[in-house]
Amino acid sequence: MPVQAVYKFAQDRDDRCIVAGTIDSVSAMMLYFYPSGKKSNVKSIEVFNAEKPQSVSVGNAVGSTFFWLG
Repeated sequence: MPVQAVYKFAQDRDDRCIVAGTIDSVSAMMLYFYPSGKKSNVKSIEVFNAEKPQSVSVGNAVGSTFFWLG
C-alpha cells in the first residue's frame, strides 16, 4: 500500500496516527516500512465517514493504525 497521507490527531485525547493509502496487493500479517526498517502489525482499519470495516480488499482506500514492533 503506497502511503498517500499520515494523520496525527492532537485533540480530545486522540493519540492515533493513521497511515492512509489505497490497497494495491494482498494483505499480510507483518508489515515492513522502508527506508526506516520498522516492523508492525495492523491495529485497526479506518475509513473516512463510515463504520470501521471488518475486512478490506485491493482497491479500497483506507487508513490504518499500527502496533509498532521496532
